[in-house]
Amino acid sequence: MKYINLGKSNLSVSAVAAGCVGYGGGWSENGATFETDKKDEAGFFAAIDNGINLFDVADIYGCGGRSEESLGNLINKTPGLRRKIIVQSKCGIRHPANIQPVVGSRTPERIKSAATASQIHLTREEWYGMYFSAKGKKQP
Repeated sequence: MKYINLGKSNLSVSAVAAGCVGYGGGWSENGATFETDKKDEAGFFAAIDNGINLFDVADIYGCGGRSEESLGNLINKTPGLRRKIIVQSKCGIRHPANIQPVVGSRTPERIKSAATASQIHLTREEWYGMYFSAKGKKQP
């Protein structure tokens, strides 16, 4: 696996990130689905076995934090693993079926609130190496 420095930080991250959009369940035509974490676990450890240390998640993935919770639980399964993994999470996006604008999604208050909720989902530790507000469509 190729690794790169993340910006001007001293974080060395895999050039490929593991996307966690399906962890903890996901979206279907019928709304939210909550699936067993067995598929999440298989994908997570396969990524680690292949040298991936960057995991991408968002507050909306897995229907409101379940993806972050699943990722946090998986990281906790292996002592010492946390020090080897970089988590990037984000807020400010909505499910495509929800056509309502995300009011205040990129305000400092909303970002702080979402980051705090993500911290709790990731088992109450400062686990993310990055937290950002996703740029969505321009709001009127």
